[in-house]
Parts: sequence; structure tokens; C-alpha cells
Amino acid sequence: MYVALLTGLLLWWRRSEGTLSVHSITTARRERFYWGTVLLTFGLGTALGDTTAIDMGLGFGWSIALFGVLILVPLLLWRLGLDAVIAFWASYVITRPLGASVADWLGKAPSAGGLGPTRSRSDAAARRAGHRRRATAPSHAGSGLSSCPRGSRGTAVAVGFEPTEGLHPHTLSRRAP
Repeated sequence: MYVALLTGLLLWWRRSEGTLSVHSITTARRERFYWGTVLLTFGLGTALGDTTAIDMGLGFGWSIALFGVLILVPLLLWRLGLDAVIAFWASYVITRPLGASVADWLGKAPSAGGLGPTRSRSDAAARRAGHRRRATAPSHAGSGLSSCPRGSRGTAVAVGFEPTEGLHPHTLSRRAP
């Protein structure tokens, strides 16, 4: 299902905008196509990673090896003349199941075929780290929020950034001053 949706979205994007290049994301419409593609690749990547590792019984190690080899195919084809934009999107799509397989392998307990600690130990470690961070971070008077800069609309923003009205970073570098 994800493959069909992703293929349909990429075809629609190409047909309506004339390009799939990430360097051409300069309009809100192209931005929506981009983020739709990203969301679908997240779902596809998780589904493919889980399918190969668990449903097909390859395990996390072989799933990582499979996608590690597959991610080299677009590079090889690009070197042989494949269009750079097609090679980029093919590689981008393959990063998702590769990343999902690695994350599962590192995060799952050994009893589930992973290397990571049990879920309860990792959850406890994350809670301890969060408590330490909150205990040492300055807070706004009475609000309980950690200290962080505010944008022009009063929203919290990362240091050095202002709200961008939902625009992708590629778009920001091309905006007129």
C-alpha cells in the first residue's frame, strides 16, 4: 500500500510541478509534496524494515545487510548515468528501512534479537535523563517551561531561529529578503 501511495504521490508531484528536485522546493505547494513524500517514506521504511526482519524471518542483522547493499544500487546506477534526482529519491527511500532495522536492532532486547537493553531499563534511563535536565534548566517564572527564546509570535523556537511559517529549510535559502 505504501509503495503505491508513494509512487502515486511522486508521479503527481512530477506531473504537476515538472520536477522532483529538492533544490526546487520554493513554493508552498512543492513543500506539501515534499512533506507528503517524507511521511510516506517513514511509513514505508518502518513497514519494509519490520517485514524483512520479523515477518520474513531475516532478523535485524540480515535486514541491515540487505538494505545496506540496496542503498548502494542507486549510487552505482547514478555513476552509470541514472538521473541524479531519481537516484536521490531511490536512496532516500532506502534509508528508511535501513534506519528502522538499525534502530530496532539497537533498541530491542537480546531476547527479541536486538542488542539493546530491555525496554524497561532504557525507559528508566530516559526518565532519569529527563529529570536531570529539568532539574538543572532555568524556568520561566511560574510557567514551569524551560528557558528558551521566543519568536515574533511568542512561540518557542530553537536558538538562532525564527518561525518560518512551515517552510522547509531548502525554501528558506531561496526566499527574497
